[in-house]
Amino acid sequence: MVQKLKGLAVAGLMAVTGSAQAQPASTEPVLSLSKGSGQAYPQRPIRMIAAQSAGSSLDTILRIFAAKMTESLGQQIVIDNRGGAGGTIGVELAARAPADGYTLLAGASSSMIVSSFTYKKLPFDTLKDFAPISLFANVEAVFVCAALCGYAWAADERITPMVTIAAGAFNMGRNDGPEDERPAHQVTLPTFQIDRLPVTNVQFAEFLNVRGHSTAQGDRLYDYDDNDARIHQIAGKYVADRGFETHPAVEPSWLGAREYCAWRGKRLPTEAEWEKAARGTDGRKYPWGNAAPDRARAQFAARFNDTAPVENFAAGASAYGVLGMAGNAWEWVASAYRPYPYRADDGREDLTPGPVRGTRGGGHDSPAEEITTTQRGRTLSRNPRAGHHNIGFRCAK
Repeated sequence: MVQKLKGLAVAGLMAVTGSAQAQPASTEPVLSLSKGSGQAYPQRPIRMIAAQSAGSSLDTILRIFAAKMTESLGQQIVIDNRGGAGGTIGVELAARAPADGYTLLAGASSSMIVSSFTYKKLPFDTLKDFAPISLFANVEAVFVCAALCGYAWAADERITPMVTIAAGAFNMGRNDGPEDERPAHQVTLPTFQIDRLPVTNVQFAEFLNVRGHSTAQGDRLYDYDDNDARIHQIAGKYVADRGFETHPAVEPSWLGAREYCAWRGKRLPTEAEWEKAARGTDGRKYPWGNAAPDRARAQFAARFNDTAPVENFAAGASAYGVLGMAGNAWEWVASAYRPYPYRADDGREDLTPGPVRGTRGGGHDSPAEEITTTQRGRTLSRNPRAGHHNIGFRCAK
Protein backbone atom coordinates (compact mmCIF):
# COMPACT_ATOMS: atom_id res chain seq x y z
CA MET A 1 0.00 0.00 0.00
CA VAL A 2 1.27 3.47 -0.80
CA GLN A 3 2.24 5.28 2.36
CA LYS A 4 1.65 8.78 3.74
CA LEU A 5 2.91 12.00 2.24
CA LYS A 6 1.50 14.78 4.42
CA GLY A 7 3.70 17.83 4.84
CA LEU A 8 5.27 18.13 1.40
CA ALA A 9 4.10 20.77 -1.03
CA VAL A 10 2.45 19.15 -4.04
CA ALA A 11 3.48 20.72 -7.34
CA GLY A 12 2.63 18.83 -10.49
CA LEU A 13 1.93 15.15 -10.96
CA MET A 14 2.04 12.84 -7.97
CA ALA A 15 2.71 9.51 -9.68
CA VAL A 16 2.03 6.31 -7.79
CA THR A 17 4.36 3.77 -9.34
CA GLY A 18 4.68 0.92 -6.90
CA SER A 19 1.34 -0.20 -5.50
CA ALA A 20 1.58 -3.75 -4.24
CA GLN A 21 -1.62 -4.62 -6.11
CA ALA A 22 -0.83 -2.77 -9.33
CA GLN A 23 -1.02 -4.50 -12.69
CA PRO A 24 2.27 -5.22 -14.47
CA ALA A 25 1.74 -2.26 -16.80
CA SER A 26 1.89 0.19 -13.90
CA THR A 27 4.60 -1.28 -11.67
CA GLU A 28 7.66 -0.27 -13.70
CA PRO A 29 9.04 2.94 -12.17
CA VAL A 30 8.69 5.84 -14.56
CA LEU A 31 9.64 9.51 -14.29
CA SER A 32 8.08 11.50 -17.10
CA LEU A 33 9.01 15.17 -17.37
CA SER A 34 8.43 17.84 -19.95
CA LYS A 35 9.59 21.44 -19.96
CA GLY A 36 7.42 24.31 -21.11
CA SER A 37 9.73 24.98 -24.04
CA GLY A 38 9.24 21.42 -25.28
CA GLN A 39 12.86 20.52 -24.50
CA ALA A 40 13.32 16.76 -24.10
CA TYR A 41 14.11 15.47 -20.66
CA PRO A 42 16.52 14.13 -19.59
CA GLN A 43 19.47 15.20 -21.72
CA ARG A 44 22.22 14.25 -19.27
CA PRO A 45 22.70 11.94 -16.27
CA ILE A 46 20.47 12.54 -13.26
CA ARG A 47 21.94 12.75 -9.77
CA MET A 48 19.78 11.03 -7.17
CA ILE A 49 20.66 11.85 -3.57
CA ALA A 50 19.90 9.07 -1.09
CA ALA A 51 19.38 10.53 2.37
CA GLN A 52 20.63 7.27 3.93
CA SER A 53 23.93 5.45 3.92
CA ALA A 54 24.90 2.81 1.38
CA GLY A 55 23.56 -0.63 2.21
CA SER A 56 20.43 0.61 3.98
CA SER A 57 17.05 -0.81 3.01
CA LEU A 58 16.12 2.41 1.24
CA ASP A 59 19.45 2.44 -0.61
CA THR A 60 18.93 -1.15 -1.79
CA ILE A 61 15.45 -0.43 -3.13
CA LEU A 62 16.64 2.83 -4.63
CA ARG A 63 19.41 1.14 -6.63
CA ILE A 64 16.95 -1.34 -8.11
CA PHE A 65 14.61 1.53 -8.94
CA ALA A 66 17.43 3.62 -10.45
CA ALA A 67 18.52 0.75 -12.70
CA LYS A 68 15.00 0.51 -14.11
CA MET A 69 14.77 4.27 -14.54
CA THR A 70 18.13 4.33 -16.33
CA GLU A 71 16.82 1.77 -18.78
CA SER A 72 13.51 3.59 -19.21
CA LEU A 73 14.87 7.14 -19.58
CA GLY A 74 18.00 6.36 -21.56
CA GLN A 75 20.17 8.38 -19.17
CA GLN A 76 22.21 7.17 -16.23
CA ILE A 77 20.83 7.66 -12.72
CA VAL A 78 23.81 8.31 -10.43
CA ILE A 79 23.25 7.45 -6.76
CA ASP A 80 24.83 9.84 -4.24
CA ASN A 81 24.56 8.52 -0.66
CA ARG A 82 24.41 11.35 1.88
CA GLY A 83 23.22 9.90 5.19
CA GLY A 84 23.53 11.41 8.64
CA ALA A 85 21.71 13.83 10.95
CA GLY A 86 18.41 12.10 10.46
CA GLY A 87 18.66 12.52 6.72
CA THR A 88 19.00 16.30 6.89
CA ILE A 89 22.47 16.33 5.29
CA GLY A 90 21.16 14.83 2.08
CA VAL A 91 18.03 16.96 2.16
CA GLU A 92 20.03 20.16 2.54
CA LEU A 93 22.28 19.16 -0.35
CA ALA A 94 19.24 18.63 -2.56
CA ALA A 95 17.70 21.94 -1.46
CA ARG A 96 20.85 23.81 -2.53
CA ALA A 97 21.14 22.05 -5.89
CA PRO A 98 20.15 23.83 -9.12
CA ALA A 99 16.38 23.73 -9.60
CA ASP A 100 16.58 22.11 -13.02
CA GLY A 101 15.23 18.60 -12.46
CA TYR A 102 18.66 16.94 -12.64
CA THR A 103 19.14 16.57 -8.89
CA LEU A 104 16.50 14.46 -7.18
CA LEU A 105 16.19 13.35 -3.58
CA ALA A 106 15.08 9.97 -2.28
CA GLY A 107 14.20 9.92 1.38
CA ALA A 108 11.58 8.70 3.80
CA SER A 109 8.80 11.28 3.87
CA SER A 110 8.22 10.70 7.58
CA SER A 111 11.89 11.43 8.35
CA MET A 112 11.74 14.68 6.44
CA ILE A 113 8.67 15.79 8.35
CA VAL A 114 10.02 14.70 11.74
CA SER A 115 13.35 16.40 11.05
CA SER A 116 11.60 19.71 10.50
CA PHE A 117 10.37 19.53 14.12
CA THR A 118 13.43 17.85 15.66
CA TYR A 119 16.13 20.13 14.28
CA LYS A 120 15.85 23.86 14.73
CA LYS A 121 16.97 26.47 12.18
CA LEU A 122 17.26 24.03 9.30
CA PRO A 123 18.55 25.61 6.07
CA PHE A 124 15.55 24.21 4.17
CA ASP A 125 11.78 24.05 4.52
CA THR A 126 10.16 20.69 3.83
CA LEU A 127 6.82 22.40 3.23
CA LYS A 128 8.03 24.95 0.69
CA ASP A 129 11.33 23.82 -0.82
CA PHE A 130 10.34 20.46 -2.29
CA ALA A 131 7.78 19.08 -4.69
CA PRO A 132 6.92 15.36 -4.66
CA ILE A 133 7.37 13.54 -7.95
CA SER A 134 6.71 9.90 -7.21
CA LEU A 135 6.14 7.45 -4.41
CA PHE A 136 8.00 4.23 -5.07
CA ALA A 137 8.04 0.62 -3.97
CA ASN A 138 6.18 -0.65 -0.93
CA VAL A 139 7.89 1.74 1.46
CA GLU A 140 7.26 5.17 2.89
CA ALA A 141 9.56 7.10 0.62
CA VAL A 142 9.34 9.80 -1.97
CA PHE A 143 11.41 11.44 -4.69
CA VAL A 144 11.42 15.20 -4.57
CA CYS A 145 13.06 17.98 -6.50
CA ALA A 146 13.38 21.66 -5.72
CA ALA A 147 9.84 23.09 -5.68
CA LEU A 148 10.67 25.79 -8.23
CA CYS A 149 12.38 23.50 -10.71
CA GLY A 150 10.31 24.89 -13.59
CA TYR A 151 9.28 21.55 -15.02
CA ALA A 152 5.74 20.39 -15.66
CA TRP A 153 5.35 16.82 -14.50
CA ALA A 154 3.67 15.04 -17.39
CA ALA A 155 1.24 12.14 -16.94
CA ASP A 156 2.43 8.84 -18.35
CA GLU A 157 0.23 5.90 -19.39
CA ARG A 158 2.17 3.64 -17.02
CA ILE A 159 1.69 6.12 -14.16
CA THR A 160 -1.97 6.94 -14.81
CA PRO A 161 -2.98 3.76 -16.65
CA MET A 162 -6.07 3.61 -18.81
CA VAL A 163 -7.84 0.54 -20.08
CA THR A 164 -9.00 0.26 -23.68
CA ILE A 165 -12.56 -0.96 -24.16
CA ALA A 166 -13.08 -2.38 -27.64
CA ALA A 167 -15.87 -1.15 -29.90
CA GLY A 168 -19.04 -3.17 -29.99
CA ALA A 169 -22.45 -3.78 -28.48
CA PHE A 170 -23.44 -4.67 -24.93
CA ASN A 171 -26.70 -4.97 -23.01
CA MET A 172 -27.41 -1.91 -20.86
CA GLY A 173 -29.92 -1.94 -18.00
CA ARG A 174 -32.05 -4.83 -16.81
CA ASN A 175 -35.70 -5.86 -16.91
CA ASP A 176 -35.87 -7.22 -13.36
CA GLY A 177 -34.48 -4.22 -11.52
CA PRO A 178 -35.69 -0.79 -10.37
CA GLU A 179 -37.73 1.28 -12.80
CA ASP A 180 -34.87 3.54 -13.82
CA GLU A 181 -32.78 0.50 -14.87
CA ARG A 182 -35.50 -0.69 -17.27
CA PRO A 183 -35.75 -1.71 -20.02
CA ALA A 184 -32.69 -3.76 -20.87
CA HIS A 185 -31.53 -2.60 -24.29
CA GLN A 186 -28.56 -2.99 -26.57
CA VAL A 187 -26.12 -0.10 -26.96
CA THR A 188 -23.24 0.01 -29.43
CA LEU A 189 -20.19 2.09 -28.55
CA PRO A 190 -16.98 2.96 -30.41
CA THR A 191 -13.62 2.11 -28.84
CA PHE A 192 -12.82 4.24 -25.81
CA GLN A 193 -10.42 4.32 -22.85
CA ILE A 194 -11.23 4.64 -19.18
CA ASP A 195 -9.05 5.14 -16.11
CA ARG A 196 -8.21 1.87 -14.42
CA LEU A 197 -8.67 3.50 -10.99
CA PRO A 198 -10.79 6.34 -9.61
CA VAL A 199 -9.18 9.75 -9.11
CA THR A 200 -7.58 10.02 -5.66
CA ASN A 201 -7.31 12.85 -3.15
CA VAL A 202 -3.62 13.33 -3.96
CA GLN A 203 -4.40 13.69 -7.65
CA PHE A 204 -7.30 16.06 -7.13
CA ALA A 205 -5.23 18.20 -4.73
CA GLU A 206 -2.81 18.81 -7.57
CA PHE A 207 -5.67 20.14 -9.69
CA LEU A 208 -6.88 22.39 -6.86
CA ASN A 209 -3.41 23.88 -6.54
CA VAL A 210 -3.64 24.98 -10.16
CA ARG A 211 -7.32 25.84 -10.53
CA GLY A 212 -8.57 26.59 -7.01
CA HIS A 213 -11.81 25.37 -5.46
CA SER A 214 -14.15 27.59 -7.53
CA THR A 215 -14.39 29.05 -11.02
CA ALA A 216 -14.05 32.76 -11.76
CA GLN A 217 -17.86 32.85 -11.87
CA GLY A 218 -18.09 31.40 -8.37
CA ASP A 219 -19.15 27.88 -9.33
CA ARG A 220 -17.87 25.25 -6.92
CA LEU A 221 -15.31 22.72 -8.13
CA TYR A 222 -14.74 21.23 -4.68
CA ASP A 223 -16.49 21.56 -1.32
CA TYR A 224 -13.27 22.40 0.50
CA ASP A 225 -15.13 23.72 3.55
CA ASP A 226 -17.31 20.66 4.04
CA ASN A 227 -16.57 18.53 7.10
CA ASP A 228 -16.36 15.49 4.84
CA ALA A 229 -13.62 16.96 2.62
CA ARG A 230 -10.34 15.06 2.73
CA ILE A 231 -8.19 17.75 1.08
CA HIS A 232 -7.18 20.87 3.00
CA GLN A 233 -4.77 23.76 2.66
CA ILE A 234 -1.43 23.61 4.45
CA ALA A 235 0.94 26.55 4.07
CA GLY A 236 -1.11 27.78 1.13
CA LYS A 237 -1.11 24.44 -0.73
CA TYR A 238 -3.91 21.92 -1.04
CA VAL A 239 -2.76 18.63 0.47
CA ALA A 240 -4.60 15.33 0.90
CA ASP A 241 -5.35 14.53 4.54
CA ARG A 242 -2.99 12.09 6.20
CA GLY A 243 -4.23 8.56 5.69
CA PHE A 244 -6.54 9.52 2.80
CA GLU A 245 -3.99 10.22 0.07
CA THR A 246 -4.96 7.28 -2.15
CA HIS A 247 -8.63 7.15 -1.19
CA PRO A 248 -11.13 8.22 -3.87
CA ALA A 249 -11.50 11.99 -4.13
CA VAL A 250 -14.95 12.75 -2.76
CA GLU A 251 -16.59 16.20 -2.52
CA PRO A 252 -15.84 17.36 -6.10
CA SER A 253 -18.92 18.79 -7.76
CA TRP A 254 -19.91 17.43 -11.16
CA LEU A 255 -18.31 20.53 -12.69
CA GLY A 256 -15.15 19.90 -10.68
CA ALA A 257 -14.98 16.35 -12.02
CA ARG A 258 -15.58 17.56 -15.56
CA GLU A 259 -12.90 20.25 -15.28
CA TYR A 260 -10.35 17.91 -13.70
CA CYS A 261 -10.68 15.44 -16.55
CA ALA A 262 -10.37 18.24 -19.14
CA TRP A 263 -7.26 19.49 -17.33
CA ARG A 264 -5.77 16.02 -17.71
CA GLY A 265 -6.61 15.99 -21.43
CA LYS A 266 -9.48 13.58 -20.83
CA ARG A 267 -13.24 13.72 -20.17
CA LEU A 268 -15.85 12.13 -17.96
CA PRO A 269 -17.17 8.78 -19.25
CA THR A 270 -20.72 8.62 -20.51
CA GLU A 271 -23.14 6.50 -18.53
CA ALA A 272 -23.07 3.85 -21.27
CA GLU A 273 -19.26 3.77 -21.32
CA TRP A 274 -19.13 3.41 -17.56
CA GLU A 275 -21.57 0.51 -17.57
CA LYS A 276 -19.82 -1.35 -20.36
CA ALA A 277 -16.44 -1.00 -18.60
CA ALA A 278 -17.99 -2.38 -15.40
CA ARG A 279 -20.36 -4.99 -16.84
CA GLY A 280 -18.60 -6.26 -19.93
CA THR A 281 -20.56 -8.01 -22.64
CA ASP A 282 -21.80 -10.96 -20.57
CA GLY A 283 -24.38 -9.06 -18.52
CA ARG A 284 -22.75 -9.69 -15.13
CA LYS A 285 -24.40 -8.33 -11.99
CA TYR A 286 -21.18 -7.09 -10.40
CA PRO A 287 -17.90 -6.09 -12.09
CA TRP A 288 -16.24 -9.39 -11.04
CA GLY A 289 -19.18 -11.61 -12.01
CA ASN A 290 -22.33 -12.78 -10.27
CA ALA A 291 -20.92 -13.88 -6.91
CA ALA A 292 -22.15 -11.94 -3.88
CA PRO A 293 -19.99 -8.99 -2.78
CA ASP A 294 -17.40 -9.36 -0.03
CA ARG A 295 -14.75 -7.11 1.47
CA ALA A 296 -12.04 -8.49 -0.81
CA ARG A 297 -13.93 -7.18 -3.83
CA ALA A 298 -15.49 -3.91 -2.68
CA GLN A 299 -15.95 -1.41 0.14
CA PHE A 300 -19.68 -1.36 0.96
CA ALA A 301 -22.06 -1.31 3.93
CA ALA A 302 -19.36 0.59 5.83
CA ARG A 303 -19.50 3.50 8.24
CA PHE A 304 -20.08 7.06 7.09
CA ASN A 305 -16.89 8.40 5.43
CA ASP A 306 -15.16 5.02 5.74
CA THR A 307 -13.58 5.00 2.28
CA ALA A 308 -10.59 2.81 1.41
CA PRO A 309 -7.51 3.14 -0.85
CA VAL A 310 -8.54 2.74 -4.48
CA GLU A 311 -6.02 -0.06 -5.15
CA ASN A 312 -7.30 -2.29 -2.35
CA PHE A 313 -9.76 -4.38 -4.34
CA ALA A 314 -7.93 -6.26 -7.07
CA ALA A 315 -10.38 -9.15 -6.66
CA GLY A 316 -13.18 -6.83 -7.73
CA ALA A 317 -11.76 -6.08 -11.18
CA SER A 318 -14.14 -6.02 -14.12
CA ALA A 319 -13.73 -8.25 -17.16
CA TYR A 320 -11.54 -5.51 -18.66
CA GLY A 321 -9.36 -5.15 -15.56
CA VAL A 322 -10.93 -1.87 -14.41
CA LEU A 323 -10.87 -1.51 -10.61
CA GLY A 324 -13.08 0.16 -8.04
CA MET A 325 -16.32 0.10 -10.01
CA ALA A 326 -18.37 -1.24 -7.09
CA GLY A 327 -18.59 0.55 -3.75
CA ASN A 328 -16.12 2.91 -2.06
CA ALA A 329 -17.43 5.99 -3.90
CA TRP A 330 -20.17 6.60 -6.42
CA GLU A 331 -18.81 8.07 -9.64
CA TRP A 332 -20.04 11.06 -11.60
CA VAL A 333 -20.60 10.39 -15.30
CA ALA A 334 -21.00 12.92 -18.08
CA SER A 335 -24.60 11.95 -18.85
CA ALA A 336 -27.67 13.71 -17.52
CA TYR A 337 -29.91 11.40 -15.49
CA ARG A 338 -32.70 10.51 -17.92
CA PRO A 339 -34.95 7.49 -18.48
CA TYR A 340 -33.88 4.53 -20.58
CA PRO A 341 -33.39 3.54 -23.29
CA TYR A 342 -30.05 5.30 -23.47
CA ARG A 343 -29.50 7.49 -26.52
CA ALA A 344 -26.39 9.61 -26.87
CA ASP A 345 -28.14 11.97 -29.29
CA ASP A 346 -31.16 12.90 -27.15
CA GLY A 347 -29.43 15.74 -25.27
CA ARG A 348 -28.29 13.80 -22.23
CA GLU A 349 -24.65 14.21 -23.29
CA ASP A 350 -24.86 18.01 -23.38
CA LEU A 351 -22.12 19.06 -20.94
CA THR A 352 -23.68 22.38 -20.04
CA PRO A 353 -24.02 22.47 -16.22
CA GLY A 354 -27.54 22.30 -14.85
CA PRO A 355 -29.27 18.91 -15.04
CA VAL A 356 -28.92 16.21 -12.41
CA ARG A 357 -26.16 13.89 -13.59
CA GLY A 358 -25.82 10.14 -13.43
CA THR A 359 -23.86 8.47 -10.66
CA ARG A 360 -22.73 4.89 -10.88
CA GLY A 361 -21.17 2.10 -8.84
CA GLY A 362 -22.39 2.67 -5.29
CA GLY A 363 -20.48 4.04 -2.34
CA HIS A 364 -18.74 2.86 0.81
CA ASP A 365 -21.98 3.31 2.75
CA SER A 366 -24.18 1.61 0.13
CA PRO A 367 -25.81 -1.79 0.76
CA ALA A 368 -24.88 -4.71 -1.49
CA GLU A 369 -27.91 -4.20 -3.74
CA GLU A 370 -26.67 -0.70 -4.65
CA ILE A 371 -23.21 -1.66 -5.93
CA THR A 372 -24.38 -3.55 -9.02
CA THR A 373 -23.24 -2.70 -12.54
CA THR A 374 -26.71 -1.39 -13.46
CA GLN A 375 -27.44 0.74 -10.35
CA ARG A 376 -28.07 4.40 -11.26
CA GLY A 377 -28.33 6.00 -7.82
CA ARG A 378 -31.99 6.97 -8.04
CA THR A 379 -32.25 7.72 -4.27
CA LEU A 380 -28.80 9.33 -3.93
CA SER A 381 -28.39 12.95 -2.87
CA ARG A 382 -26.43 14.32 -5.84
CA ASN A 383 -26.89 18.01 -6.50
CA PRO A 384 -24.39 18.48 -9.37
CA ARG A 385 -23.46 21.98 -8.15
CA ALA A 386 -22.10 20.61 -4.88
CA GLY A 387 -19.73 17.93 -3.68
CA HIS A 388 -20.86 14.90 -1.71
CA HIS A 389 -19.21 12.68 0.90
CA ASN A 390 -19.70 9.54 -1.19
CA ILE A 391 -19.32 10.69 -4.82
CA GLY A 392 -16.01 10.63 -6.71
CA PHE A 393 -15.18 10.01 -10.36
CA ARG A 394 -12.74 8.68 -12.95
CA CYS A 395 -11.88 9.92 -16.44
CA ALA A 396 -12.13 8.55 -19.96
CA LYS A 397 -11.11 9.51 -23.47
